[in-house]
Amino acid sequence: MIVLYPDPWPKNRHHKNRLFQVEFLSQLAQRVVPGAKIHFETDSLPYFEETCQRIDAHPNWHPITCESYTVNTVFSRLTGQQGHHAVFENK
Repeated sequence: MIVLYPDPWPKNRHHKNRLFQVEFLSQLAQRVVPGAKIHFETDSLPYFEETCQRIDAHPNWHPITCESYTVNTVFSRLTGQQGHHAVFENK
């Protein structure tokens, strides 16, 4: 599964709308083969950190990589934001 730049729902009251909730991760783990991977990428560091913590804490998923890198897009050059990429594997 590849998830690129999902809406980070930055306001606290909207965090319930974020994609990677415990229920979603549990249902996804039941429907994929062992060893299946989630590739997650975002330019929002707070969203990235929260998502990595949430997926790492889930019993069916474990992290393979969590890293930041320089994004080479017009938007990133204007804002100076870095990209963040993580890969998680189904146990």
